[in-house]
Amino acid sequence: MLSCSSAFQRVASLMFMAPKLKPQRLHQIAETGAEQLVKKARTMTTESSMKDAFSQYADYLNNFNEKRERVVKASRDITMNSKKVIFQVHRLSKDNKDEVLEKAGKDLEAVREQHFARLMKELQGTDFWKLRRAYSPGVQEYVEAATFYKFCVSGTLSTLDEINSTLLPLSDPSLEALQINILDYILGLADLTGELMRMAIGRISDGEVEFAQRICQFVRQIHRELLLVVPQMDDSYDMKSKMEVMLQSVIKIENACFSVHVRGSEYIPLLGDDAPTSFLLGETRDLISSLPSEKGWLVSQIYQFQGRWHTEALLQGILTCQKHFKAKDSDIILVTNPKSGTTWLKSLVFALINRHKFPVSSGDHPLLVTNPHLLVPFMEGVYYESPDFDFSLLPFPRLMNTHISHLSLPESVKSSSCKIVYCCRNPKDMFVSLWHFGKKLAPQETADYPIEKAVEAFCQGKFIAGPFWDHVLEYWYASLENPNKVLFVTYEELKKQTEVEVKRIAEFIGCGFTAEEEVSEIVKLCSFESLSSLEVNKQGKLPNGIETNAFFRKGETGGWRDTLSESLADAIDRTTEEKFGGSGLKFSC
Repeated sequence: MLSCSSAFQRVASLMFMAPKLKPQRLHQIAETGAEQLVKKARTMTTESSMKDAFSQYADYLNNFNEKRERVVKASRDITMNSKKVIFQVHRLSKDNKDEVLEKAGKDLEAVREQHFARLMKELQGTDFWKLRRAYSPGVQEYVEAATFYKFCVSGTLSTLDEINSTLLPLSDPSLEALQINILDYILGLADLTGELMRMAIGRISDGEVEFAQRICQFVRQIHRELLLVVPQMDDSYDMKSKMEVMLQSVIKIENACFSVHVRGSEYIPLLGDDAPTSFLLGETRDLISSLPSEKGWLVSQIYQFQGRWHTEALLQGILTCQKHFKAKDSDIILVTNPKSGTTWLKSLVFALINRHKFPVSSGDHPLLVTNPHLLVPFMEGVYYESPDFDFSLLPFPRLMNTHISHLSLPESVKSSSCKIVYCCRNPKDMFVSLWHFGKKLAPQETADYPIEKAVEAFCQGKFIAGPFWDHVLEYWYASLENPNKVLFVTYEELKKQTEVEVKRIAEFIGCGFTAEEEVSEIVKLCSFESLSSLEVNKQGKLPNGIETNAFFRKGETGGWRDTLSESLADAIDRTTEEKFGGSGLKFSC
């Protein structure tokens, strides 16, 4: 087949080479030539229009790239001068606070009025979202500087609205105001924790321990809140990597604060150490020093308070909890003995109450990227680490867990209508799980503690949160007396018929399933196999120094047979029969 140009050349050759052609044929050829000329004219016009269009595109791209270069430069200037503000704030000490903060405040104002104003002039009235990657680093650095300064001035966090309100005067009132978006704000907030970590360590070295502890509490609150926000972010790759760095900052601050109060870099605060009352002050020290004490098989020393045995650290947390915690009617409190399904229960109930906010099927559930113990705060542990922690900051409904006995619960918990879900476990399995857990974490002097002596101490009730039987019976009787307030669940039944028990828990806490809803997805997400296989539960440590994989061993019922001899198992069975006789409470296994 001939091309258009070849066909036109063929027609032309025929015109000159044919000796005789009929008039009709000539007329037809003339018409064909005219049509070709018209088409050529049209083509020339189209080419001209296209050239003009692409010339406009080229001009737009050239102008856009020039604008981008100016935006990048403005962003760099904001970054450089925001860092100067951060460095200025780091000079802060108890002797120069007013002077340093006054200078930092003026420097921050200069960043806004000089460099941020230039950026806003470039971006206002344009497709500024196309240039976000060009200016985002500077905006994040400015957010970091502004929030760092605000914390040092007032001990509070600058919100996104507060920061944006300071930028409004820089906008042209005839155009839409340019505001920092929430993603850049959160990214800048994540970087803030690194600066606070450096400041906390510096303040400790200068002897300002109280200020460092306030920083510690503040950073932990930010980290805890962001744990719930990050999985909902569409573009969260950068944020997820920053969360890992943030967690390390939290851990460094915690360890630095702990090292002031206790001896030894390997100290595990919730288990105790070999320096009794080394970190306790005032009334707490006087009280604990007066309590009955025993050498422990998990810790060096335990103390008896209100009929229960505790480490110094946990006892301090309990005392603070009793004094300061204010329960709300909507609260949900998960109660267990140690190693009685705590991690599993936390995961299940967190997934239950947040199943509409965090659908299991979405693939970005918080439990996939966060250890359950970071999602559900351990009350006495939090109060030990941060005595001034404000539990009112937790999202509604507040979900917490504790090992505190029913007798020792804060009065507000007992008098409120909050819900308590209590999970207990067969004492032999519970003891064996605690035994292996303790072997990983106990101090060196108790590492070779004979298991026979440990079983004896367990049967006497002398272990963390013990006696086991008293702890269980208090909640058992409370569930019989007030079934609308206390739900009693056993680990064994939860393993045997998980979906049935999960639905019972959901109904009790007020978030029952509809006929169309499936509980199986939550059960699968929170299963031992699922949680133990996640990287977040295999690597790393919690802020208190405990490795995350320490909470996942076997998750079985009847696993005590691999560790306890027949005689040791019989000793626990006899004690169980004696203590639970007449209560109506029985365990499978």
